[in-house]
Amino acid sequence: MIDAAQANNLAQIDVALAVDALAQNDPLMAKAKLLSALQLAPDSPSVQAAWGYYLWRVGDVASADQAYARALSLAPDDPQIEDDYAAFLYHQQHYAQALPYFVKAASNENYLYTGLAYQNASLTASHLGDAKLAALYQQKALAESE
Repeated sequence: MIDAAQANNLAQIDVALAVDALAQNDPLMAKAKLLSALQLAPDSPSVQAAWGYYLWRVGDVASADQAYARALSLAPDDPQIEDDYAAFLYHQQHYAQALPYFVKAASNENYLYTGLAYQNASLTASHLGDAKLAALYQQKALAESE
């Protein structure tokens, strides 16, 4: 019998293997690894987010949205999950919904990809027709890259 910490560690390995399988265009392997991860750690935010990403990649948008929502409910202040969900929403052309997630992720001082999140917020604001806001986020993105 494995404890919760071991199960979570094994689930994270499965997630990494699944993401690699998706990068190699092997959705069957990705699904198998993610189903294993979900069994090991169903309440892991990163497992739920990875499941959402997989579902998005295979075209199950409604289920992907549910998985991302579950991930965010488990980790409401995780900037990586916020950024990933924002990207998902952006690609669904739900710009008004995506923008606050990009901004929240970018505003987290511990987030490694702050500049990229601000750049994405700028693009999203442009799609919403808000040139001033787009310019503001572009300035913030540039400031992060200095």
